[in-house]
Amino acid sequence: SLAFLGVFYRIFRLLVVLQTSGVTDDNSELSLVSSISPQLCIYLSLIVSSAFLTHLVINRIGTRWTLIFCQLPYILYICTFYYPHLAVTLPLGILLGISGGPLWTAKCRYLCYLSERYSLIFKTNLSQTYSVFFGCYFMIFLSTGIWGNLIYYGVYQMFYGSRRCDYG
Repeated sequence: SLAFLGVFYRIFRLLVVLQTSGVTDDNSELSLVSSISPQLCIYLSLIVSSAFLTHLVINRIGTRWTLIFCQLPYILYICTFYYPHLAVTLPLGILLGISGGPLWTAKCRYLCYLSERYSLIFKTNLSQTYSVFFGCYFMIFLSTGIWGNLIYYGVYQMFYGSRRCDYG
């Protein structure tokens, strides 16, 4: 489940970069609004859910089920790029933001639980085990940025070849 979180989040971030890059057929203000508005909805609802919903959701359904259920809005939002209209991306952006706070908190809680179990079984220092587990997770998670950029470069080269973007 933690591996899927890294993969889905990297795909999500890659699509957000594509969405907000301004690569559209027309450079109108409407296309600018349609590319930035979903991001605004995502991060505003993420702030609200992180502040108020995290404890409620995790205590109600548990850490494991929070990890599973809160990944679904990421999948749905990724699917909206097949039909990228504000009527679809705004509500799903809000849903993604609402699920984001509990998802990231459940991920940290699950890593802490695994660290504590590992520390008990192998009789290691708990604070060092926390550091190792979080370090390994974020090493894998952040390395997906490299793979995401390589995929982005490959897709861009496939569709646009060696042409450069002209923003001027």
